[in-house]
Amino acid sequence: MTGKVINMILVLSLVAFLASTVQAADFDIMKYGAVADEKTDISKALIAAFKEACAAPTPSNVLIPKGIYLLNEVKLEGPCTAPMSITLDGNLITTEDAKNFPSGVWITINYINHLTILGTGVLDGKGAASWKASGCNKAANCARLPMNEEPVIGVTATNCTLTGTTNGVRIKSWPAMEAGEVSDVHFEDITMTNVGNPIIIDQYYCPWNQCDKKKPSLVKIGKVSFKNIRGTSTTANVLSLVCSPNNPCQGVEVADIDLAYSGPEGPAVSTCANVKPVLSGKLVPAVCSAPAPL
Repeated sequence: MTGKVINMILVLSLVAFLASTVQAADFDIMKYGAVADEKTDISKALIAAFKEACAAPTPSNVLIPKGIYLLNEVKLEGPCTAPMSITLDGNLITTEDAKNFPSGVWITINYINHLTILGTGVLDGKGAASWKASGCNKAANCARLPMNEEPVIGVTATNCTLTGTTNGVRIKSWPAMEAGEVSDVHFEDITMTNVGNPIIIDQYYCPWNQCDKKKPSLVKIGKVSFKNIRGTSTTANVLSLVCSPNNPCQGVEVADIDLAYSGPEGPAVSTCANVKPVLSGKLVPAVCSAPAPL
């Protein structure tokens, strides 16, 4: 499984999480052959429901009802005709078998404007087992993970709970990465429960030293906000904003943060580089209280 890491991520290209005011027609995956038995792959059913919803001339909604569904690698791509949503009320789980993930990415959503993702469901990518099986934390010759090089503009994640994840809300780019743009991205009303690295902007992202850190990222990040994020962290550095010296982050807002850490690394801290965030509300710990170790 070397180089094939199952990433529980949604690769969002040109996606805006905007709620439609028009009643959307439901495209229930159960009508396309999905079975909530934890062992039947629903990828074909999800893709079929999505394609019909995407082609609908009026607002549409892909419905994943309550239940536990097995989902292997899936790619959902636009452009779509009208605004659409995905209601995730069920729980999506995956396997630890790399052959089910030829690209190394679990769920990909590309090239869709006016998309809303909502619901009470859970995404379980079996992350801990997948990372361990990959061996990439020990090997220097792992294949580089897939990257999105398209502009990412207009993304809002709100009213979510993250539990036991390696990272929380994150924007990242590789050093020496080609010029790009990330803007109008907002994280609000997020609860963290024992989450590592709860809040991150990382433009020095370079796992297993696969890149040249001496070449700054050329991705421009701006108009980003982190608001009303609270809970517990498994790492002392609970809020890290590390931007590129070539393109310092602009228009970053941080408001009403309350993140606690009680482990052996000492008190909770926040580190920053190449950014001057606008601060407001209660901030625990103090934002940018320490320089980032570059």
